Amino acid sequence: MKKQRLIIISLCGLCFGCVHPPQLEDEYSASLKSNYPIVSIDGENNSEHHSVQLPQGIHTVEALYKTHRYVLRCKFKWQVKPGQHYEIVSHNTADPLILYRWQRRNALWAERKEPLEPLHCTRE
Repeated sequence: MKKQRLIIISLCGLCFGCVHPPQLEDEYSASLKSNYPIVSIDGENNSEHHSVQLPQGIHTVEALYKTHRYVLRCKFKWQVKPGQHYEIVSHNTADPLILYRWQRRNALWAERKEPLEPLHCTRE
């Protein structure tokens, strides 16, 4: 009985634990997901979303990194390519946040590629 339960739990984990890229609005857009609030896109205030769609082209994005003692505003600028998925995360680097291009490798794995450090991070 325990063996059957373990097999069922493992199969459910495989079925529901699959890696799926975000849905894109159209073939000319890209997705940006962040573990931290995205507060500005191309100089326009954003209402702290964690996921946005961007058209192709050069974009500037600001995200907030909040700690118990301070808030950092980190600014990224890069060429957004259509059909791509990007992600802003904290990754134990010199800068608190880093931007990656996210790519699905297979049903269970995704890769972070082409790391991009922020232009700068300023305290608020």
